[in-house]
Amino acid sequence: MAPESRLGLLFVCTGNICRSPMAEGLAKHWLEQDYPGTAGEVTVASAGVSALVGEGPTAEATAVMASRGIDIEAHRARDVERGMLEESSLVLTMEDRQTRHARSIAPAADVHNLLRAAEVAGNLRAGPGGLSGAGGPKERLGLLLESLGEVEREGLWLLEPGAYDVEDPYGRARDFYEWAACRLERPVCNVLDVMFGGREME
Repeated sequence: MAPESRLGLLFVCTGNICRSPMAEGLAKHWLEQDYPGTAGEVTVASAGVSALVGEGPTAEATAVMASRGIDIEAHRARDVERGMLEESSLVLTMEDRQTRHARSIAPAADVHNLLRAAEVAGNLRAGPGGLSGAGGPKERLGLLLESLGEVEREGLWLLEPGAYDVEDPYGRARDFYEWAACRLERPVCNVLDVMFGGREME
């Protein structure tokens, strides 16, 4: 787990040059824009299970994020390691196989598929009373993790397994990167809104 003084959010994909840097960029942007008071409370990072270590994000990923006013050009890919998984409060992957891989490296870490976590987060926000009285970010994260564990144990997912994967856009046209970015936006937003207090459900 992250040190008690802050929360650590880690996004994981394969090469760490497309999906996870985009998700990291989105999260940092929304935290700065919508939750400016969280600067000292949370760190956001990304890594890859088979990273192209040292490489920057693809030109397409950079362009798609730039169109949203988000600069990820300085990002450099790194391999996911046990220490960074264990030090993170929440690890969010792009595919179920990455979840399994990360859990095999660090069984004690809180690792979940991003779209699965977002489904549970959305249900929490839409439930009776929403998250009123849920406490601060750590308490809210604890509630999310508890709910995720329950849904996972009971197999109460709404979609078929493959529907929770964000397909890798690497090597494909910019339109596919745009699709991937759109697929990431609401899930990242849902998770952040549960953790930090959130806007009203649309």
